[in-house]
Amino acid sequence: MKRIGIIGGVGPASTVEYYNGIIKGYRELSHDENYPQIFINSVNMTEMLNYLANGDREGLVDFLISEIDRLRIIGSDYIAIASNSPHLVIDNLIEKSTIPMISIVEETCKYAKSKDLKKVLLTGTLFTMRTKLPPAEAGGLRKGL
Repeated sequence: MKRIGIIGGVGPASTVEYYNGIIKGYRELSHDENYPQIFINSVNMTEMLNYLANGDREGLVDFLISEIDRLRIIGSDYIAIASNSPHLVIDNLIEKSTIPMISIVEETCKYAKSKDLKKVLLTGTLFTMRTKLPPAEAGGLRKGL
């Protein structure tokens, strides 16, 4: 069984949603009553948002890579970040991470396209909502939607 690492706490409510969704999806696919092994690294949202507010993307990448490494050390097989805001630097994280990462933005886009959705709702921190997300910086969100 693969072990999932989640950078959480960035948006506590979204962390809970991801946790519950992963468990539900796993149980539906496995057709048993077991639970997947999930490691959640609850990082300091205020610290993360300070990097963004100060325009320090390099500092944000370094901060998140150190937190991703903690999840790798305890045995995570791959990582997801349960928040949209850190996806402003997801390409840098994927490049520097020593463990595979799943972009929630990319996966959401794939799902929306598979359902032929033309419009989707983005929710996030005030910072995310005020930031223009050009396609190259939207964690793999390319053309489409």
